[in-house]
Amino acid sequence: MKKNVFFSLAIAAALVSCNSGSGDSDLSADSGQHDTEHFSENENALETVQIEKSDQISNLLDSYFVTKDALKDDNAEGAKEGIAQFVVNLDEAKADNVPADLLTSLESNSEAIQQGDIAVQREHFEKLSHDMKELVLLVGADRDVYQQYCPMYKNDEGGMWLSQHEDLLNPLFGSQMLKCGFNQEKLAVQ
Repeated sequence: MKKNVFFSLAIAAALVSCNSGSGDSDLSADSGQHDTEHFSENENALETVQIEKSDQISNLLDSYFVTKDALKDDNAEGAKEGIAQFVVNLDEAKADNVPADLLTSLESNSEAIQQGDIAVQREHFEKLSHDMKELVLLVGADRDVYQQYCPMYKNDEGGMWLSQHEDLLNPLFGSQMLKCGFNQEKLAVQ
């Protein structure tokens, strides 16, 4: 009960903190300034999930993180390059224990990222992130992975992504709200 109340308070703090800097004056094109001072992870709300140690998708994770970093930097071309390598690595990572529908979703979202502008890339990257989490839980990883969450994404519906670092740099908003969000889970290699 206390954990749920604490987590609810952490979410409320996230919404207040991220909303406090999202006014028009902070994001105006005239000023060239963007509000990037939002709260970061509340360590007490971070949950840890144990995953198997596996090298099966290490190259896939590398290219996922290249794509994430490009989106964080508002670099649509870099995201296309990162996701192109992701597609190559996806072929290398296919295994009997990966469900066909998961592979289909990974491929579909990758294709949309390759062909879209940065708004489309971010939308499909968020969907791809859910698939990648499922894949990491299924086959394991060669490193700890953090699930990060921004409550303001998609008109306050919220959105998640994975990171190999605990530091929060938001690929769903990029420079518009680079620090908005928090760490939700740590997928920790056993």
